[in-house]
Formats: sequence, C-alpha cells, structure tokens
Amino acid sequence: MALRYTPPQLTTAQRRAVTEPGPLIVSASAGSGKTRVLVERYVRVLLDGGVDVRRVVALTFTRKAAAEMLERVATRLDRLFAEAKHPDELLQLRSLRERLVSASISTFHSYCSSLLRRFPIEAKVPPVFGELSAADRLQLRRRAIRVIVEQWLSNQRRNELAELIRVFGGSYQALERSLERMLSSPSHLISNYSVPSLQDQLHSVIGSLAMQLVHFWQELLGRAGSDAAEECADVIASARQVLRAGFAFGSDSNDALRRALETFHTKDGTLRAKWKRIVDERKARSAKQLAEAVRHALDADLVTEQRAQRAATILVELAHAALEVMDAEKTDLAAFEPDDLQRRALALLDNDSVRSRLRWEIEHILVDEFQDTDPIEYDLLQRLVPLHDHTTDAPELFIVGDPKQSIYGFRGADVRVFERAREDIVAAAGAGHDIHLQTSFRMTPELVALVNAVMQKAMPEQTSGYEVGYEELCTARAIETCPPSSLALLVGRDAIATATLVARHIARITSTAEQQRSVWDERLPGAQGRQGGVRGALYRDIAILARKGSTLAAYVQALRAAGIPFRIESGRGFYQTQEVLDVLSFLRLVHNRHDDVAVATFLRSPFVGLSDSELVQIATRGRQQASLFERFATLAQSTDAPPRIAAAYSMLAQLLPIATRLPPTMLVRLLVRRTQWYQNVWSSPRAEQIIANVEKLLEAARQFEQQGFRNLLDFVEELDSLRLVADTESEAAVISDDNVVTLMTIHAAKGLEFPIVYVVGAEQLTSGRPEPLAITEELGVTIASVEGRETLGGTLARQILRQREQAEERRLLYVALTRAKDHLFIAGTVEPPDSDRTNRPLPSESFLGIISQALGIEWESSYGVRSVQLQGLVRAFPEEAPRQVDASIEIIYDLPEVSASAGTPEQQPTVPVMTDAVASTICGEIVSASQLLLFEQSPKDYYRIYRCGLPAREDQWQRALARLEREEEVVGTLAGQIIHRGLEYVIAGELSVDAAIERALADYRSSAHENLRQRATQEVRATMEFLERNGLLSSTSGALIEQPIIMPLGEHFLYGVPDVLIETAMGWEIWDWKTNRRDERSAEDWLVYYHTQLEVYGLLAASAFPLQEQFTVRLILTRPPVAMVHRTLRRAELDAARARITSLVEGIVRTAAEPCPLR
Repeated sequence: MALRYTPPQLTTAQRRAVTEPGPLIVSASAGSGKTRVLVERYVRVLLDGGVDVRRVVALTFTRKAAAEMLERVATRLDRLFAEAKHPDELLQLRSLRERLVSASISTFHSYCSSLLRRFPIEAKVPPVFGELSAADRLQLRRRAIRVIVEQWLSNQRRNELAELIRVFGGSYQALERSLERMLSSPSHLISNYSVPSLQDQLHSVIGSLAMQLVHFWQELLGRAGSDAAEECADVIASARQVLRAGFAFGSDSNDALRRALETFHTKDGTLRAKWKRIVDERKARSAKQLAEAVRHALDADLVTEQRAQRAATILVELAHAALEVMDAEKTDLAAFEPDDLQRRALALLDNDSVRSRLRWEIEHILVDEFQDTDPIEYDLLQRLVPLHDHTTDAPELFIVGDPKQSIYGFRGADVRVFERAREDIVAAAGAGHDIHLQTSFRMTPELVALVNAVMQKAMPEQTSGYEVGYEELCTARAIETCPPSSLALLVGRDAIATATLVARHIARITSTAEQQRSVWDERLPGAQGRQGGVRGALYRDIAILARKGSTLAAYVQALRAAGIPFRIESGRGFYQTQEVLDVLSFLRLVHNRHDDVAVATFLRSPFVGLSDSELVQIATRGRQQASLFERFATLAQSTDAPPRIAAAYSMLAQLLPIATRLPPTMLVRLLVRRTQWYQNVWSSPRAEQIIANVEKLLEAARQFEQQGFRNLLDFVEELDSLRLVADTESEAAVISDDNVVTLMTIHAAKGLEFPIVYVVGAEQLTSGRPEPLAITEELGVTIASVEGRETLGGTLARQILRQREQAEERRLLYVALTRAKDHLFIAGTVEPPDSDRTNRPLPSESFLGIISQALGIEWESSYGVRSVQLQGLVRAFPEEAPRQVDASIEIIYDLPEVSASAGTPEQQPTVPVMTDAVASTICGEIVSASQLLLFEQSPKDYYRIYRCGLPAREDQWQRALARLEREEEVVGTLAGQIIHRGLEYVIAGELSVDAAIERALADYRSSAHENLRQRATQEVRATMEFLERNGLLSSTSGALIEQPIIMPLGEHFLYGVPDVLIETAMGWEIWDWKTNRRDERSAEDWLVYYHTQLEVYGLLAASAFPLQEQFTVRLILTRPPVAMVHRTLRRAELDAARARITSLVEGIVRTAAEPCPLR
C-alpha cells in the first residue's frame, strides 16, 4: 500500500500553496507559516509524485536556513514514520528518510559551486578548487589594482591616470578605495557598470524628474483654490512646454522651469508655506528631493559634468582591466570568491548540453526567502526554468518569500526581482499561480491593528520600483491564546533617559504584581489535555531590537544599573569583537613592544584590567621620547610602582621571552591561565559569549597551525587582514535558555519571534558616509564630485540610492513590529517643547516619526499626552468580514525605579570564586606531547613544521601523516572534532547522545552534514555503551574535560591536554579518545605506538597528584567495534620515562639554535 500525502490542518491559501502545480509564487506575510508551507510542499512532492529526493533542488540564502530546512523536512518524515501503520508505508518512509542525506538543500552559492565541480571542463575551471577567504580577496583586489596602475604608468596612459587622481581630489587612496568597491562585486561590474551618455541619460532622467514635479504642482493647484491660480497655471504650462520640447543643459528656455521652482519652492527645495499646508508630509518630502535635483540641473556646470563623465569612462576601463588580472590569478590559484561561483555558473548554464541535462535531471526547484535574491540569482533560475518557453520540458518552479521583509539591500538583494518573477509567472501560468498568505498566526489582533495602521501610512498601496505595496495583515491566532496586549510609546529626553525608562519598564512588567504582563507559553500543560497556557512575563520573553548595534550600548548600561540580566545576541562580526581585538593586541605586542596602541589595549583589557588613571600614570613616566611599553617598564620597576602595574609587568617579563617559540594556541592558553582574565570577564553580561568567542579564536588558531604550522607573526597578519575586510564571520554560537533579556539588531531578529518586543532608538535615521563614486542600475557609474565639486550625475545617483534606502528602512520597521507576539513597546527620544536645548524636530522618516504620523501625534503640541486610541478593522482571513479592534496606546515619559529581583524566579548561576594568579617564573621551552611524538617519529618533519615555520607541501604533509599514523584524522578533521566534542558533552553529564551531537554539530556549523551526524552519533553511542558495559561511567560526574596540565622538566616545561581526567576508586586516571581509521593494527599495536604520549600523560598526572603511586592511561578507540587498551605506570617506571622524555626535549631545544636544513 503506497503512502499518499495527507496535508495537515492548513488554511485555504496554505493548502493551495502546498498542492497547486507550478510555476507558483507565494507572498507570505510575517507569521503566516511560510516555512511550514515550503516543507509540506517538499514532502508532498516526495510522497505523491514519487520523486527521488535527488531530483528536487531547494535553495535559500544562508547555510543556517538550509540546515533548518533540511532538519524540518527530516522531522516531518520522522513524524509520518511514527504515525504509519502499514509495512509498505513504513518501508517507503524509511527509504525516503535514508535518502534524505543526499538531498540538494543548499544556498545559491553552494549549489553554484556544486555545478562547477560537476562540469569543470564546460565551466573552464579546475576540477578541484577552493574558496578565497575575505582577507585573500582583499589582497587579490589590491594586487590587481597595483598591477594595472603600474602598467598605465609605464605606457601612454599616465596622463589619464593623473587626471583620474585629480578628479578624486588628488587622493590616490580615494581612487583605490573606489576601485576596490567596484571589484568587490565582479558580477555587478560586468552587468551594470556602464557609463551614461551625458546627453541621452542625464537629459532623460532630469526631464522625467521635472515632469513628475510639474504633475505635483498641478495637483497642488487643484487643491489650493487660490486667487493666484491663473498666474500659477501659466507658470506650470510654460514649464510643461519646455519639458515637452526636451530638457537641455544651459538652454535659455529653462528660465520657465526656474520660475516655476521659485513659485512653489524655497532655495533649498522645501515647499513654500502656503503649499505645504495642503499636502501630506510624505509628498512634501518627495517634492523637495525632486526640486533639489531639478535646481541642480539648472545650475549645472557642463564642463564639470563632461569631465566627470570622461573620468567615469577611464575608471570603468581600469576596473575591467583589474578584473581580468584577478580572474587569471584566481584560475592559477584554483580558488574563487562567492560572487565568481554565481557568475561562472551562469555562464555554464549557457551551454546547451549542460542546461538540457540539468532540466532533465531536476523535476522541482523550490526557493525560500526569495525577497533576498539579486538579479543574477534569478537569471540562474530562468536558465533552468524558462517560464516563457512552453515547448521546453523544464523543472517545476516554486518560489516563496515576503517582499515586505526585503532588508538586505546592502548585501546585494534587489526587492524588484520578486515583482519581476511575479509578473513572469503570472504571464506564463495565469493569475491563479500568484498566491498570497496574509494571515498571521503569531500576533494578537491589537498588534495586527497597529501594524496595519502604521504600515498602510508608511508604504504605498501598489508596488513600484523599490517601493513595495503594503498588503493588509490578518490574524487567525486563537482567542484563548491571546493575553491582553499592551502597546506603548516610551519617550525620553535623551538617549540615556530613554534607556533608563526602558529598563524600569522591563522591571515593572516582570516584577510588579499589578503591572506584570501575561504571555502565552506553548510549553505549559494546558486544560483538557491541551498544550499551552498563560503565565507571568519573564526576562527571557523580552527582546530589545535596534536598527544599529551601537544603539544597544546605552541599554546595556541601563539594564546593568537596574540589575536586570541580559545577553547581547550574536550579530557583530567575530573578528571585530573586543575580546578578539584584545588577544590580537597581545600578539601584536609580542612582535612589537613599541606599538603603543597594542600595549594600551592589552593593559586596559581583562587580561590586565588597568584603569584609565593607571594608564595615565604609565604615560607620564619615563623620558619624553620613550614608547608606552618603556614607560610601563620604568614605572613597574620603580620603588613606588602600584601593585597591579608591577604584577602585570612581572607576568609579561616572564612570558615575552618565550612567546615567539610557542604555537598561538598554547601561547593564548598560557596567557589566559597566567592572568585573572576569567575573573575579570565573568562579571560581564556577555561572559558566556566572550568565553565562547575566545574558544572559537583558539579553534581558528589550531586550524591555522594544522594548515602548515606557520609562525606567530603569520597568524597575527592573518587576524589583521580578517579584521580589516568586511567581516561576515559571526560570533561563536551560544545556546542558552537562561532567564535573561535578549538584545539584538533588527536584521539579526529577522525570522524570530518574541512574546515581548521593545523597538529602541526609534528616533534615529540611518546616514551613510558620502562616497566619491555612485553606482546605480539607472545611471551606471557616476563620479559624485570633481575635485570636491558635486556633479549632477552624483546628485541624481545619490537620490536614487536614498529612495532605495528609505524604502528599505520602512520595510525594516515592518520586520521590527512583526517580531512581537503578545506585547509591543516603541522607545525613542523626543525633546520636550520647553527644553532649554535647541529643539530638534523628530525626523519624519524615523521609526517614531512614521508611527507618530500614523497615530496622529504631533509632538510640538501633543507632548505630555498620556495615551492615544487606535481603532482598526482586522480580519482573520482576507475573504472574511473584518471586526473592529480597539486599542489604547500608552505614552510613558517617566517611571519610578522598581526592584528587579522579583523578575528572576529561576535560580541564576552563581559567580565562581576566582583566586589571584599564582606567582611563578617561566623560562626555557614548552613542549607538548604532540611535538614529542612528531620529533621522535620524524625529526625532518618536525624541523619543517615547528622550526622552519614552512607550510608543508600537501603531498609531503600527507606522506608524513601516513608514516606517523596511517590514519585520516590526525590533524583533527571535522568528524574527529565533532566526536570529541560530543563525548565531552555526554561525559560531563550535560546532554544525551543525540542532543550532544546536535550541539557539537552546531558548534562546528555542520548541522546540515547528515553523514557527519550519522557517523558521530554511531561512534559516540557505541563508545558510551562500551564504557557502560565495562563499568567505567560510575565516576564521570567529577571528570575534568580537556584540562591542560603543565609541569617543569629541568629548565623546560612539559605540556598536555588529556581528553578526560577522571577520579576512580584507584585514584586519578586519564582517558584519551582515538578516532583513527582502523587498519590491520590491533589495539595493542596502538598502545605501543602511542607509548610516548602515554608516558607524557603519566608524568603530567604524577606532577598534578603527588600523593598517588600509580596512574592508568586508557586509549579508547571509538571506531566500532570500540576497543580499549590501557597502561598502568608506577612512579618507578615514570622516573625512567622522565629521563627518556627529558632527552627528547633536549634534542628539540638543540634544534632551536640550528638553521633550518630545508630552507
């Protein structure tokens, strides 16, 4: 009996989206079940169509989203399997679930990469290629620019280059930055970076803008009923006649257009008062922008415009030449950047045979978050699914997204692509293939009424260009799940007062009995066997959202002062976080003690923790020309040295002489343990995130070493490069259910929901830095200014960009408002009318300005009003009649301080007691067990890697590994790391095996790798069962996981990090996991092979536990069948081992003074 797809409970629109044949485009409003629809359609295709999972391609825009999609499909199939009764159904579902590991669910970039790897000859790429890091991409661009500039300087183009530099204000750096920007997106350089014709393009654009202005003036005249209507009508008619004849720079006929401008506008473009009274604020702003552009055109200097055009032509030519150099070098390196993957995949799909083969192989293409696409990605889809060619047998296309949530224009997303796809699909298949999901299951009716009231004012009715038409939001959330919603505006006099007000409001709604808000919690047991119930608000229900991360600083201080626990969600770039910069400052100090910035940063960091006054003390000591480190040394060694400064200098004086001889991981570990870093960071609300980020940096350092064991200076340069480029690397993921308030940016919150949301910084506007170069699809490349003088092309291009940014800002407001489930609060700064300071009006384009206009609040006259009423009509579904929803929006200006203690009913983690650092002296060499093993087995490889700092060639490195281990994972490949981490979580008693593997996969961003999940789960489960059968799990509650141990060995130090250090009835013993590939060697053979490592661990344990007489070291081989061998070492045996290991260490030390024999 074949299994048939039975859809779950869906709305009519959702059911159509799941079952209608394609092509299909679905516009899904916030909270309308978009992801659920996509997953159900995917499952229906597999079950009803009997389609092989490999013939379905699902695409999205982030690896995280792809992993979540795969997980949801797997969960849905697992649920169907659990519900199935018939053997045939069970067999079919099991087969589908097993084949899901080969599902093509990925990002656009990953899919393009897979196409190029599959068809390397047709794509003209190496069969094996890598992806350039952000740092490598930056250096490649700079090299290419230098190559072309040097070529131009050496031939007849020197004068053109000189003119280009003059246009950029005499700054070569400004020219280079503009070229780097153009080269950062090669696909757009090829498709859009044209240079407009001065006559054709600029005249056309100005004429179009001026005609829009004329139509607006005519509309004003129709509303005014003024006595001067006849005179104004003549002015408008004259201006229209000029434009119909065609606008031309410097023409005498332009005087009529100038007179019309003076009639309706002031010199800065603002509407004159008598006209401004009869038009709404939004139209007045638009008219001002148009007037500014037209006035600039009337006053334009034709010579300057021609010069700018010539410069743009030269610049584009220069950029294309540099792009050719880049492409050639990328081919030589066999490495590409993400943009190249799409560009080359698009070219590959122009190959008829490749395109035909893929169309035959793929039956369905499903695209999620389609509002985030760019034109190239849509072109890729059109190559595979030619919507207008009905004669071609092509895959079925399903697209889902919400153009109202398109907020990634800064990453290249173009919201117009969604409307273009909609028009193409409707033209190809009819209007019935355009489905709209307008019903939200997230928000209460009061919240929906507010969102509709605000966004219907902020967004137009119809989509046009970058403006997305607003679609009424409905709500079908069950009434019994809707607690009474609270809506409020929190208004402060300044940023600090507003942040304090928000903190007090949070304390009020979570801890004051009569004010505590209720939220719906689906996890609570409900009545009559149902799940869910209402409870009081907790801190973890609350999210504070801001458009900019910098806005959150004031709220961090306010929450801390109020005693409210919080955490800042990952969102900043990893390499820009303060803790990473602190480590980098230390590493830079190691190489250059005269780097005053690095020294000051390190001394101020939690590693040392000096105060500003102590830094001033240091800066005022010593001779005038001395560096900061020299002044630091002078003060630290004086008789009146403050204790903390003296202690910090003593620590550095011991650490710096050996620092350059240590691998980066060991050096940073040693620094952390030699200072009070843990004690200093633990009091931070970001403590968990800070520690996770430093661990992630150490993991990056380990990978850096494993890729060639380059020296410390190389690692510093790598970090510096990564810090300088546009950083997309996120902070380390920290998974926490702690009862804390979450702070994050609106962009980071997209796709999430919270019972209670505060949108803060609502009075702010986003203001970008003016660039000397403006790039738009409409005008191509335009030089914004010539030697500091603004050009008309620059003005027009910036106006286009400003309109695009403002439209995206309004969509960002929609995203912010729709994150809330139960309660919504908007916080912003408004200066009281009686303020002593210069009154700055609330920007009308700000979030608070838009909301205030929608609610009819004019702060000049309404300041002090305590509430406004909102009446809205809200539907459950678009086809149903609306019902009236009344809501009161409170306006709060001040609140008394409230104790925050009642808001934390759950026990918070106690702060561990940290002791001061133990005073000791460090000198000599620090040698690890891994170094000893490598030196003993292959001195030549040791020289190459540790002494010469040479990145071993891949073939030599692999042969060295083969000689040493005959295994595939000695350098800690991903599978081995995940297995180690999973065992760590399970042994620590934190998680079950499945949960531990999921956490480990998340740690290494590998949740989508089903083969890794299966292998890691199998090995960890088999290992735990083996340990249980052998009675070894009874003592794991107090086990120390990856505990570093360091001991003196003569003048040197021995260092090791055992996987598990565990106390049993016989004393402390060590476990070491081995994830090696099993070969013909027996477990006993491995014991012999690892004898040096076992002896090192035995010596370290003997040093750590001096009263214990014997020590057991176990090797646990995790590859099934799991095996275990051990060696018990008595102190007498360890004394002999100590002598042998000391001899090896001395051999290593001797190599330090020898020149590298391989150079």
